[in-house]
Amino acid sequence: MKKFLAFWFSVAFLKQLLILGVVVVMLIQAVSWGLKSYTQYGNTYVVPDLSGLSFEEASDALTYVQLIAVANDTLSYNPEIIPYGVIKQLPIAGKNVKSGRKVYLSLNDAEFARRALPNAIQMTRRNAISQLRSLGFTVSDSVEYIDAIGLDMVYAIKVGDSMVATGSQISIKDTLLLILGNGKDSIR
Repeated sequence: MKKFLAFWFSVAFLKQLLILGVVVVMLIQAVSWGLKSYTQYGNTYVVPDLSGLSFEEASDALTYVQLIAVANDTLSYNPEIIPYGVIKQLPIAGKNVKSGRKVYLSLNDAEFARRALPNAIQMTRRNAISQLRSLGFTVSDSVEYIDAIGLDMVYAIKVGDSMVATGSQISIKDTLLLILGNGKDSIR
């Protein structure tokens, strides 16, 4: 046991331990410097404000600051912004990012989005309104009633003065008017 303890406190062992410590510190420092160089530590660019610019203009502005433009989606329409103009961006304007970072751009659609009218016939008023609004359609708060046995059951849908068939492409800016049954039997 004496030899074992003597080895741990010997000059040779302590010298080797000191050399190992110096090598580990140097290795950690070298890895740290290498990572800072590889990740471009401290070298950032400010994301410009791209709101209202066309995708091409936004892409050029981002290329100038060594960033990459990626078109994210064109799901919404704002008549105050040019078609395919930038509505939203991520990361937001003013953020510091590294070169080569992708900036995701949500673009304005060329016109109001058009969607197929789902089958809401024979649904209750409440369910039909819920389904249509969840798809982005505008549903009028007022309704028209016809003589039909199903109280508050949807029998037809109008846009303006014309009836609309299920599956028709409707602009989401158009207001849908539900034609509901009043609960009175039309066969008497």
